[in-house]
Amino acid sequence: MLRSTAAKEALRDIIRRFLTGRAGQIWRVGAGCVLLMVMMGLLLPAAPAQAIIRRHDVDDTQYRQDEGAYPAVFQIFPGRGGVGTLIAPQWFLTAAHVGQDIAAGQEVTLGGEQYTVVQVILHPEWETNLVEAALVQLDRPVSGVDPFPPYSGNDELGQVMTFVGQGVTGTGLTGPTTADGHLRAATNRVERVEGDMLVFRFDAPEDEGVTPLEGISGPGDSGGPALLETPEGLRLAGLSVAQDSAGRERGTYGVWEFYSRVSRFVPWIEETLQQAPLVEAPRPASDSTWLLYVIVAVIVVVALLAGVFGSRILPGRRR
Repeated sequence: MLRSTAAKEALRDIIRRFLTGRAGQIWRVGAGCVLLMVMMGLLLPAAPAQAIIRRHDVDDTQYRQDEGAYPAVFQIFPGRGGVGTLIAPQWFLTAAHVGQDIAAGQEVTLGGEQYTVVQVILHPEWETNLVEAALVQLDRPVSGVDPFPPYSGNDELGQVMTFVGQGVTGTGLTGPTTADGHLRAATNRVERVEGDMLVFRFDAPEDEGVTPLEGISGPGDSGGPALLETPEGLRLAGLSVAQDSAGRERGTYGVWEFYSRVSRFVPWIEETLQQAPLVEAPRPASDSTWLLYVIVAVIVVVALLAGVFGSRILPGRRR
């Protein structure tokens, strides 16, 4: 606290010189850049979320689903993409390149409730062989949502699977064009099985093997599910990884879709779920903790200012 009018005037004089001098010019430019970046962040549209691209000759209403039809499938980063599928009461599965961006303490929403990420476990062969799988543990079991257990069979070739997405849509003639937020489901047939990958092709209406509700996933769908109907119910058979446009426009007829083959790492999933230790969810800082941080920051700034300007502000202080 300044104890004299002279000291206050001295401080005002220092601030005035700072703002009008060379340092002030640098400060104003920096502040302008910060403001510009903030405005750009507000004005730039968010990246598209999950997408389903459909046949152009089938009415869109055939693809639309009721909200909550697939509650176990959800967006990990709303508005940015990345999809998770609940496979056990306290665990969800996604692609490894999505999982590596998930942090402990992050919140996700399933069934209208928020849950906190406790830990993320990437497949041990992610860095060496690019095995696209990541298990994510939540702070407590998800209530009111039935998981889609992993598919463990090895007969995926030729099977018709279901893709689920919410957000962007379009047709095989246009690719992704519209973001309307509707939940959609499309089907596609496994054309090839290549090691730990399931390969799909977006067939046109006249192509042999096209399904009645043919479609593919699109932008923002990484980690999204390929669901297989079994006598026991829907099972998670694949995780969206990549699309090969084969020289075509993205999301149009003839492109190839690659999904990580879940059956190849079911043993790892089961072992991880059995052996994973119980980890307490990271606790967000309370209001009092944040207030303490602010007080400490103010003290540090005041101390720095006193050290730099003290001799000019306080009369009689030694140099």
